[in-house]
Amino acid sequence: MVFAILFGYLHAIANTTPGLYIAALVGSLRSISGPLIPSMMAKVVSEHEYGVVFGFKASIESIGKLLSPLLINSIYSKTVQTQPNLVFIIHGTLGFIPLILTAVLQVITRHDKEATGKEASYGTF
Repeated sequence: MVFAILFGYLHAIANTTPGLYIAALVGSLRSISGPLIPSMMAKVVSEHEYGVVFGFKASIESIGKLLSPLLINSIYSKTVQTQPNLVFIIHGTLGFIPLILTAVLQVITRHDKEATGKEASYGTF
């Protein structure tokens, strides 16, 4: 997630070809967090809840993949004349949402594990 945020900001400030290559290199590392999220999710729910949680995750991802191009293209077309890099700044800023949510989940999981001495379980959906 950090690499996605860095990619957005680096791409926004890059004004040379080497700068764009550096942004692309950093952006290529953003896929590292992809497998980590499902493994974290699997640790905080019981086995019989995996289908619900991963189905919900897939639904949210699909909605995001459907709506984000519409939103980003709309923002870009309205700001390209005045602030052509604004869309990349917004992209980087939106990366803070999952980063903060993941950090909160980590804190809650750690706190529950320390308090109970076992892995956290957050009930049924």
